[in-house]
Amino acid sequence: MKFFTFLASWSAGAAVSLVHGSAIPPTSQKHFNHPTVGIITSRQSDTATTNLNYTSLSHSAIEALNTAFYNTTAARWSTPDAWWLSGVALTHIINYSIKTSSTQYLSQIDDIIAAQRQPLPWWPQGGGEFRADSTDDTGWWALAMLRMYDLTGNSSYLEIAKMDEAYMWQYWTDTECNGGLYQEIKGGLVYKNAISNELYFTLAAGLHNRLGGDTNVGTYLEKAKKSWDWFMGTGMINEYWLINDGLTENENDRSKCFSNNGTTWSYNQGVVLGGLVELYKATANKTYLTTAVTIAMAVITDKDHLSLDGILTESCEAKGECNNDNQMFKGIFASNLAELASLFTNGPFRGYLEQNAKSMYQRDRMTTTTTTTTTTTTTTTTGGGNGNGDGTFALDLYDVQWAGPFIASSLAKQASAIGLLVSLI
Repeated sequence: MKFFTFLASWSAGAAVSLVHGSAIPPTSQKHFNHPTVGIITSRQSDTATTNLNYTSLSHSAIEALNTAFYNTTAARWSTPDAWWLSGVALTHIINYSIKTSSTQYLSQIDDIIAAQRQPLPWWPQGGGEFRADSTDDTGWWALAMLRMYDLTGNSSYLEIAKMDEAYMWQYWTDTECNGGLYQEIKGGLVYKNAISNELYFTLAAGLHNRLGGDTNVGTYLEKAKKSWDWFMGTGMINEYWLINDGLTENENDRSKCFSNNGTTWSYNQGVVLGGLVELYKATANKTYLTTAVTIAMAVITDKDHLSLDGILTESCEAKGECNNDNQMFKGIFASNLAELASLFTNGPFRGYLEQNAKSMYQRDRMTTTTTTTTTTTTTTTTGGGNGNGDGTFALDLYDVQWAGPFIASSLAKQASAIGLLVSLI
């Protein structure tokens, strides 16, 4: 159910109105200016691509992901690439299955979970169940387990997520930086960053919401709120309401930390939105939504950097320097922005996602058309069709730059595109 509708604009003095007349007040937690809605415009070349079927496009992209990158023996994609990338790809496919009620990928999903929940060869001391050598890697798979519960109603997935939450919480300390989870475990507890902590409070609040609620001190909701309150006070959210990468400890007093002013990667702006949505659902505290809207608007109105010409862009793209991790980030933002958008009756969020999807489809896609017979014919084109009902189907491959051009695909690039497409179903 959609509860809220946007006013014509969003500013420091404006509010987001409920359908029934009350309002969400602007956040007072920080005295920053709110970005203004209304500057997102369709680029002329995007307008020719209309009425895209996002279910069909998502399916074609998933088929391409599996054809190009899935290793059946290992039960994950692109085994040389980071393990967490397969966790995010899996989550996008679970989300596709939830939104479409499709059972096509359930067997593959089961195979992946069965294989990857085993003790990790490089970190056997974690004991399996996705407990990895870093809190963020653990968190990605734990969130996939929440979504598996949403898909199946099977509480065994919540039990795994509960183990993951407990494992991550072990690496929270109240001394260094006055709180927060460390990211790396194997390499030593040296860095408290945005993504590990965002994943944690999203997971903890998500568990609360799916376990029927728990209000005692020390329970999932209390820990999620503690984590968010700490996060909000760290300085990682900068004066533009964008989230930097992590914290630097004061050499003379480790309890005092400050933002490292690291890159404002899109996934740090995304996971926080999903976490704030979970916290809002748990508490009905509209300040969580106000903050989420402010962060989301900071991204989509950042025309010089994160939303260059209205298209979501990582800083590494201009020089072709995005590594495999960076290539995954934008689809994570899109997926979480869609979670926020689902609470509103209107506003700019879906339009922003559609603008990106149209650009990606038109400028950043290579299609490989395959017949359904035993004889396979492969052709490569730029910007071709998406299946025509005559026994052929298109395996759509995508690159990292959603404004184009297409050069090459990878697990992370393809899964990120899937995240965007599925967000629009």
